[in-house]
Amino acid sequence: MKTVQKYIITVLFLSSVAMVFSAIPLIADPGCSVTLCLSMCEHQDTVYICSLMGKAEHYDENDSPLPVSLTLHLHCTYVGPFWFDECERVETFSGNGLISGTINCTLNSGIFEGVCLVDKSCVCN
Repeated sequence: MKTVQKYIITVLFLSSVAMVFSAIPLIADPGCSVTLCLSMCEHQDTVYICSLMGKAEHYDENDSPLPVSLTLHLHCTYVGPFWFDECERVETFSGNGLISGTINCTLNSGIFEGVCLVDKSCVCN
């Protein structure tokens, strides 16, 4: 008789544990994705405008939005006939689901056109 009682108590205990854990919602999180990371450098009058645009998204398996942050890092260098200039900018954007952000920095070029070099990164968490 004691074996049957132990069996019933064990089954009841495991059933109650299963009910407790079934009440906890499980989220399948596939992680965030950077969907756009686009940079450009444009000459305007006596400056170069260096820009970086990024987008990131984060959804669960049911397409419900999850928290996401997007860090944009932009480093630009102007190399001209007589001098060079550098600018750097880092910014983080946060939200839920789909987020986007744009950062800019300005390089002095004088009246001369030169080469604009861009180093960039777009990272989501």
